[in-house]
Amino acid sequence: PDLHLAPPLENRPYPRGGNLLVNAGLFGGRVYALLEGFFRTVGRDLFDQADAASLYTAMNALAAAVPPGADGLRIEPYLSGSRVDPTRRGVISGVSDTNFTPAHLVRAFLEGMARSYREGYALIEAVLPEPPRHLVGAGNGLRENPLLRGMVADAFGLSLSLPAHAEEAAYGAALVAGVGAGVWPDIPTACRMIRYQEASPHAD
Repeated sequence: PDLHLAPPLENRPYPRGGNLLVNAGLFGGRVYALLEGFFRTVGRDLFDQADAASLYTAMNALAAAVPPGADGLRIEPYLSGSRVDPTRRGVISGVSDTNFTPAHLVRAFLEGMARSYREGYALIEAVLPEPPRHLVGAGNGLRENPLLRGMVADAFGLSLSLPAHAEEAAYGAALVAGVGAGVWPDIPTACRMIRYQEASPHAD
């Protein structure tokens, strides 16, 4: 059923027919968690701050104070490789005496994540019959980080919405189970149960 074999895209079966094109990156929330862990380690090893609370709020505040483009600092956030090339590693470039700060580092990581999402989607967009009109995000990496949501919306040139409920995968599985149990006649009907909220408008 209309399989588009275009590596590194994956074809995953869609319930009751059809397939999903997926470009699953390894540069999302886990990368940001690694960065938070790095700052936590600095606090522990250099300043004896072993019991520091979560640093995500402070990191986002630092990054928000840096202009877009991070004053030339650029990061490719492939710390764990990619699906196609597990040996690929992250790259930090454009380091200068003016952007070598924690705030610029955080900003550049977030911008690198948003850019990588968009670059990965470009492969899917190339085989679609028409360009996307809606952008929907999922997962705590976007749900808990308004700064990243705005960057992703700008990278795609679309406003970003999130499901009004959390635990999107579990909610979707329940909808599919409901179709199987006869609660709804098909997947499109079940999907009408999903409610969305605009999370980040695209900055024109």
